[in-house]
Parts: sequence; C-alpha cells; structure tokens
Amino acid sequence: MAPPDGTLHVVGVQRFHGSEPFSVGQGRELDRFIHHWRIGNAIPPTEGLAARPANSRRSCDIASQINIPLAVVNTALVVAWANNAAHENRGSAWVALFEKPSGGASQITLRRRLQELVGTSLRQRSATEALIATSDDTWFASATPVVGKPNLALLRLTAMHHLTPGIRSRLEHLYGLTRAEAELTVLLAQGESLEAIAATRTVKFDTVRTQLRTVYKKTGTHRQGELVCLAGVLGNG
Repeated sequence: MAPPDGTLHVVGVQRFHGSEPFSVGQGRELDRFIHHWRIGNAIPPTEGLAARPANSRRSCDIASQINIPLAVVNTALVVAWANNAAHENRGSAWVALFEKPSGGASQITLRRRLQELVGTSLRQRSATEALIATSDDTWFASATPVVGKPNLALLRLTAMHHLTPGIRSRLEHLYGLTRAEAELTVLLAQGESLEAIAATRTVKFDTVRTQLRTVYKKTGTHRQGELVCLAGVLGNG
C-alpha cells in the first residue's frame, strides 16, 4: 500500500527453502548491507549535517546506537565517523585509534598494522582481516570498504579475550560443532595453546589435536590462524 504522498518503497526479499539456517556467508552479506547503508548515511557530508534528508538523519541515529564498536577511517587512520560504542571502548586498539600517537613503540606498531589493513582493504576493494597482538590483548581487526565511499573503510576491532558469550552456541549452530569443539575454538582464539588446553582437560595432547582436525573439517579452515579469524568474525556481534 502506498502512503498518502504517493511514494512507493521497494523492499527486496530473498526466500530460502527448507529449514537450514542462514549460512555464515549470507549472514555476513546481510550484516554488510545493513551496516554500510546506515553508516554511509551517518558520515557527515561536505554540506554539513543539516543538509541531510530526514530518512538519512534517522539512519545516522540508528548507526550511532549500534552496540558493536565501529569506526570509518581512511588510509591515514583519520576517523570520519565512529559510534558511541567505539568512543567508549577503553581497549588499547581503540585508544590508539582515537588519541594522538604518544610515540610509544607498541602504539606505533599497532597503528602501522591498522594502516596496512585498511590500505589493503581499499586497494583490493574487499574485506580484509588480521590478528594484532597488543600488551593487553590480541585484537581481531576487520576492514571493509564502505559502499559509495571509495576512500573510506569500516573498521571493527574485537578483543579476543572479550568475545561475546554467544559465540559458542553460534559455532555449534552454524558449523555443527560439539560443545567441546566450540570450547576448544574459543580457547584457541583467546590465545591458549593446545598443550595448555590438554593439561586443563587432563587429556592427551593427541586427543586435543585430533579434535582440532575435526574442527578444521567442519568449519572449512586449515590453520589455527584461519580458525581464530573465524571466531573473531562471529564474536563481532
């Protein structure tokens, strides 16, 4: 039904057959579309905020309230936009992004890694991911070109020791991991070694290594780095 002013809105709907849940790829595409639409409208235009139409201002409000820390940056890490969750995050990666470089070696290294990540993402016009170790945590960093903004990338930084509690159930639901396999994945993402995990569980090292091979097969990964990056993606929401 058309509203009184005669405007027609077209909504696209994709139908999925059967009882299978969203695949990870479909979920990431939907996530990318929603965030980029909202955030693209949230970035201030050159004419100023007052130049926005009403629907764009609403998008700006919604983007600002997303509880996942998000920032839009260029290759020099100049922040064009960031939501409240990013500004309020006191983790070392976010502090290094927002505060003027102090000259400390760790902060310089962190910023250099983030610049490389964003630069690669913008050159290749695709999502780029990396793990960056800092003094307080290991960070999963993801940069994705913002739709319609060729020189800007959407940056997410997730502390691997503070992954969302629901990540275990996501791993079980999306990949069919057992509870033990999902727990193994999260512990690896948090920096635990296979030896330490085996000792904690009081099982043989070979038992944990065999379980890891099963996790690789179920998730389509081949190395611990790939598996940890996968956990970082799932832990962003």
